[in-house]
Order: sequence, then C-alpha cells, then structure tokens
Amino acid sequence: MKKVCNEDCLHCPYEDCICDEVTVEAFQKLQGTHATDTHLSPNQFSKKEYERDYKKAYRERHKDYNARYKGEYRKANHERLKHEKAIWYQAKRQEIALKHAAYREKHRSELAAKHAAYYQQHKDKIKERGAIYRAEHQEEIKARKAKEYQARKEEIRLRNAAYREQHRDELNAKQREWREAHKDEINAKQRERRRQKKEQAAAEAAKLQNQQNCDTLEKNKTN
Repeated sequence: MKKVCNEDCLHCPYEDCICDEVTVEAFQKLQGTHATDTHLSPNQFSKKEYERDYKKAYRERHKDYNARYKGEYRKANHERLKHEKAIWYQAKRQEIALKHAAYREKHRSELAAKHAAYYQQHKDKIKERGAIYRAEHQEEIKARKAKEYQARKEEIRLRNAAYREQHRDELNAKQREWREAHKDEINAKQRERRRQKKEQAAAEAAKLQNQQNCDTLEKNKTN
C-alpha cells in the first residue's frame, strides 16, 4: 500500500501535516539534509532545530494564505481592533513615551541624518503635501496656533526677551546689515508713506473746508 506521507517535512505538499510523528528513517534523512545545509553533524541536530525548520517551512508554504487571512480578519474586525489598540496605548502611554524618548536620545545623530536625507530626497513632495494640508485646514491651524499662543503667551514673551538680551549685539549687527542691504527699498517705502500721509492730510483738510463752506452757505441762506 502506498503511503500518503512522503516524510519530506521541509517540502510537504499538504497544507496541514497528515502524519503525527515522523519515522526514524525520515528523521535520520532530515539530519543529513540539515547537516549538509548548515555544516552541522547529525549528532548536533536537535529536536528543537527540527521544529524550527519545520515551522519555517510551514510558514513559507502558507504565507499567502496567512497574509490573506490576516488581512480579511483585520478588515472584518477593524473597529474592535482599533478600540483594543487605543485601550492598550492608553495603558502603556507613559511607558511608550519614555521608551521612544530614550531611543531618540540614544540615536539622535543617526535619526537626524536619516531625516535630513529623506527630506532632501522628497523635498518637493513634502512641500506640496504641506501646502495642500495648510490650505484645507487653514482655519483649524489658525485656531490651534492662537490657542497654543494664549496658553504659553507669558512663557514665549520671557523666552524671547531672554534670547534678545543674550544675543543683543548679534541681532543689532544683523539688523544694521539688513538695513544696509535694503536701504533703497526702505527709503522708497518711507517716501511712499510720507506721500500717503500728505495726501490723507490734504483730503481731510479739503473735507473740513468743504464742510465749513457748506455751513457758511446755509447760514447766509437763513439770514
């Protein structure tokens, strides 16, 4: 009678094992195969290593099925999994934050280099995505920034004052340099402002004179 099991566990054609126990001959054959692949002698081959190889081969044979099953399961239980994940995160929130902070501190230079390289590679896409997000959430961003500023207004004021005091000479030098570089533009803007003020004053004076003339005419008509 022909046996159904071919005793080739690492290349089993069946989705589920049909043989509860491997025979001595198949085990010895598996020892020899493992020794050839890993340069270990049959005496070094253990049951634990056999189970490891068997499970690895099983996962490889069923990887498509497992991926499909997990995807369908997550889709069918999306809300429940999301809720359970939120509960787990809230319970572990402080621990996760400390772990992430420690990791960032330990790998600060490496992460900074990765972020810089990623930004340079995707700079245009990031800018475009940021512009789209800001355009779609303009009011929300504005409200959030106003709320954050109100909550930290005093802190921001003190920090800015301390920074200006600490870097006063540097800031003054930069301001003088900027004014020198934009001297013509600044003078043109000042002339324009003076012209607008003169025109506004002349308009207000003309308006007042017209009002006075109207009052005089009304007074003459009454007399």
